[in-house]
Amino acid sequence: MDDSILIELECPVCTNLLSPPIRQCATGHSVCSDCFVKLKKCSLCLREFTDSRNFTLESLSLKIKYPCENESYGCQQRLTYSEREDHHRNCRKGLKFSCAMEGCPFVGDPADLKAHWLSKRTIFRDVQKDVVHLINGQYKVDLIEAFNELFWFKRSFYDDNIYFAMQYIGNPTKAESFYFEVEFCEINTNRNKLTLSHMCSSTEISDDKLFSYSVYSSRVGFDSVHSYLAYKSNCDAQLVYTLKIFQIGHIAQPNLEKRIDEKERFHKRNSQAVKEKNPVAEKTERNLPDQSNKGGSVKVNSSEKKDSQLLIEL
Repeated sequence: MDDSILIELECPVCTNLLSPPIRQCATGHSVCSDCFVKLKKCSLCLREFTDSRNFTLESLSLKIKYPCENESYGCQQRLTYSEREDHHRNCRKGLKFSCAMEGCPFVGDPADLKAHWLSKRTIFRDVQKDVVHLINGQYKVDLIEAFNELFWFKRSFYDDNIYFAMQYIGNPTKAESFYFEVEFCEINTNRNKLTLSHMCSSTEISDDKLFSYSVYSSRVGFDSVHSYLAYKSNCDAQLVYTLKIFQIGHIAQPNLEKRIDEKERFHKRNSQAVKEKNPVAEKTERNLPDQSNKGGSVKVNSSEKKDSQLLIEL
């Protein structure tokens, strides 16, 4: 499409491309709907706007193809007026996301975010063990890839509860197209299952809200998962659960299924287990590093197994 025609469809006030309805002032200057609402008079001739519309330009705007609003960020799509809204809702160009690693200033699009996360791996052995100290109110976060999309999988441990949340890294309007399940089962029996399920949320939701409102996360009490713990020596206990991500409308099996072994150390105090039971990661060679907040006094270890469809191991 000749770009000179697109120039004729630029709003003279904001320079955005005109689309129906295209309003006019008394002189005949055309402006976009947003400027028509914001301004009382035409900025070109200072005459008042009327209720008349420029049907000639409206007809033309329905026939040409517009560049994507994220063209400056690399999207090369050309779209008709009817295609623009749906494309923009799903276009990943131009969207910027912060790294979930504590204190990391990185901001980038999903592809750059994935590359950034991968660049943080510092694995030089077949097995890498990260010993992390966790306290109530802190959490673990990992990057997950499923359905060619990226997600933050976050777990928080406080007030005798484990909180699970999944955030979609993309257009916020698409977040509720996905949901996740966390399933607990007894070790070596695969019986007496406990399943948590929740919709994914967008990255616009802060961690404070994410774990404070049930609309954003699932919660299970430590007492509820006690029967799913496999105790080891020295008060070690292993909590096993499976993570699945589903896309609404897909009948096929979930794209993501992962078995997770969380080892937790329960310190005894007056013959009672300390209530602060918090896992941290023991990684393998192909894992990305756990980006947990650090501090506190409860020392815990966890090991996890990887499904071949996963980007990383939790």
